[in-house]
This record gives sequence, C-alpha cells and structure tokens, in this order.
Amino acid sequence: MLKKKKRSPLFIKSITAVAILLGSLTLNGASISAQVAKNSPIDIGQGAKVYNNLSTRFGNEKIKTSLSAAFIDDPHSNKQIAVITTEGSNIDADRKISFPEQDSYPGYYRATMHWASSYRVAMELNGSGDFFKVAPTNTIDKKTVSSTIGYTIGGTIGSIPNSSNNWSTSVSYEQADYKTILKTDTNKKVEWTVPFVSAMNQGWGPYNRDSFTVTYGNELFSKSRNGQVWAKDNFLSSDQMPALAAYSFSPAVVAVVIADKTDSLSELTVHLGRTQDSYKLQWHSELFGLGYWAGSNEKDTSYSTFTTTYILDWKNHKLVEKN
Repeated sequence: MLKKKKRSPLFIKSITAVAILLGSLTLNGASISAQVAKNSPIDIGQGAKVYNNLSTRFGNEKIKTSLSAAFIDDPHSNKQIAVITTEGSNIDADRKISFPEQDSYPGYYRATMHWASSYRVAMELNGSGDFFKVAPTNTIDKKTVSSTIGYTIGGTIGSIPNSSNNWSTSVSYEQADYKTILKTDTNKKVEWTVPFVSAMNQGWGPYNRDSFTVTYGNELFSKSRNGQVWAKDNFLSSDQMPALAAYSFSPAVVAVVIADKTDSLSELTVHLGRTQDSYKLQWHSELFGLGYWAGSNEKDTSYSTFTTTYILDWKNHKLVEKN
C-alpha cells in the first residue's frame, strides 16, 4: 500500500486580488501569533490614502484575536485616524461536563455542565490617542448585529453609510439568545459585554439563568425530568443549546482611534474574554413513585481572558504586535 505524502505544515498561498504579504509565524508558550504585513495603500481621492493591516493571535484560553487596522492618511484632516475591527475573532464557549470522581458511580447521580454565560470585548489606549467613535452602541438584542463606519475626506466619520463617503467598512456577528451591551465608552477605554438572555428547551420555556420551579429547579439545559439515564447524559446536546452557549462567539466590533498629527505611536490593548456558569443536575429518589432530576445554575464560576497588546505606528501606518 502506498503511503500518502504528508503535506508541509506551513505553506504560502498566492493571492492576486489583494497584495497581502505574510509576516512572521512565531510560537511561544502562551500563544501562536501570525501577523500580516500592511497592504499597499488605497487612494481614496484628494491625496488621502488608506493603509490596511491585519493581525491574528491565538491563546491557550481557546480565544483567537483577529484585528483589522485601517490607517487613514488624510492631508485635509487635523487628526491621524485608525479604524480598528475585531472581525475574524473567535471565543470558544469551552463547554464541558464534569462530576465528582469520588462518587461510587461518577457521573451517575450528579454532574455539572460548564457553559458560556457571557462574553467580553474591551480595548484600552495607553498614552497618546483617543477613542473617537465605536460600534455597536447602546444595548442591542437583535439576533444579527451589524455596524458600519464611513469616512469622508476632511475628517468626517459617521456610522450611517451615505454616498458622500470616500471609504467605509462594515462588520456583523450573530448573537441569538444573547444581547450586546456597550458597558464602557470613554476616550481611553471601551468595553462590550454579551450576556445570555434566555432560551427554549425542546419547545418549553423560555428559561434563563434564574429560572426555578419547586420540584425540578432550573430546567434550562435538562434533557428530561424523569429519564432513566446517567446525570452526565441528561444535559441538552451542544446542537440543542444556543450556539454561543455551547460552541463559540465571533465578535465583530469597531473602534475609531484618533491621534494628533505630531504623535508617532499609540499603545492599544485588546481583551477578549468568556464567563462561564455551572449548570448542575442531581437525581432525587422518591420513596414511592419515580425519582426526578433537579437542575440548578451557579453563576460566574469561571473567567478566561486573552489579552494582546499592539503599537499603532502612525508614521509608518503599521499595526505592530507587542507581546
């Protein structure tokens, strides 16, 4: 039998539509980092140019931070401008089931499912530079969240696309059964949280993190009330749960950074995080009649954050990975 030839773990694709040059791929104990060098500038008219930069980094927290930084060099504006988006980022829900190993039958009478009850995206500027505008804003409970930032030569930045824009960018993400809250919006820090709201369970509900009945407790992720199964097998499957609770969340937010024309560098720190709840099932036996499953949900039992730092190099129109 012929053995198949193994493909090299690293290969380069040729892309002719856009001139993207691959930078270095480095590996260390904390994360895998792959930075894409800046593209050739795009002329948007009247001497103004846009320089696009991309960066992707992955941490042991099962979180990927992808940034797009578009530097707008406009001789008609009194500020230097960079439009930062997190499109392409992904935060794993890290769903898992655990049970006490000291039990006579581990996972039979009781078990716990750890699920993502909230997500977080935050950015901070250290030193020079300010956050001018961000999107999305306020509280949004729609299934699909879309944001657009448009730029008009002279320094006009808007969130509603129009024909006068010389350049614009749009991003979107899905958040079924969750909602987006702009928690912090200052010139130096912006933060969004995306908490779970409620969900149906096999046509029943909706249930939330605080749902409760006297007999069955919280039935948020319980598959059956009286099923003769092991506790570890009585949770809803990942496919039956909200996607953000069981699989992952792909945040795509936008932040516009401005700096004085004399500034050379700004330091940008990005935090992507996940908070988990512990949903527990316990079997209760009755002296007469069938036993039953009772569920309970313990809030905020685990926190994970992946932090990355960058330099906004205004003079060279580059996004530089710092750590």
